[in-house]
Amino acid sequence: MPGSVAVTVAATLAATVTATVTAAATVTVAVTVAGVAGCGAPEEEIPTYFPAPSFRLTDQSARVFSSDALRGKVWIASFFFTSCRTVCPLTTSKMGNVRRRLAAHGDDVWFVSLSVDPEHDTPAALGVYARRMHADVPNWRFLTGSRADLTRAITGGFKQVMQDDPGDGSNTDLLHGTRLALVDRRGSVRGFYDTDAAGLAKLVSFAERLLAEAP
Repeated sequence: MPGSVAVTVAATLAATVTATVTAAATVTVAVTVAGVAGCGAPEEEIPTYFPAPSFRLTDQSARVFSSDALRGKVWIASFFFTSCRTVCPLTTSKMGNVRRRLAAHGDDVWFVSLSVDPEHDTPAALGVYARRMHADVPNWRFLTGSRADLTRAITGGFKQVMQDDPGDGSNTDLLHGTRLALVDRRGSVRGFYDTDAAGLAKLVSFAERLLAEAP
């Protein structure tokens, strides 16, 4: 083979090999980048704790309201009393914030506030409180009943603190749980959440995921 032809062939082969290697590298980089882009962090698992309690109580309209009405719903529970002047109004306000953020789901999500002071929280008192807090809406029930029934639901069911009425009129600072409880469609408690920004963000995110599940 003449020298000039050999040089030409060699140059052509070199160019072909270079192009092939470059193309392969480009494909490899593209695949790697695509793999990284499509590989996000896994969603945080929503824990499952225990069954939510069954109850039959009285709401702010003096109507009987039972846990049967919540079957197949996602619902959020809070614990409060109407004469509280510290944490309860704030907790109720934060609950209202969560309700507004989940408003697109309509009555597929419910809100339940259970009184820890049934001796004073009559249905009439609950109604006044709900209206004052702008929370007297169809899918939010404020509940009272006998102390035995509420203790069974709050302490026995949700495992939350519920201080007995001291009986001396000093019922403005009763100890009770302050976190919001999330319950899924199957009636399982899935978590308790603080009412700071981070806690509410997680609660709303987890509630959205549970609402996306089939009833």
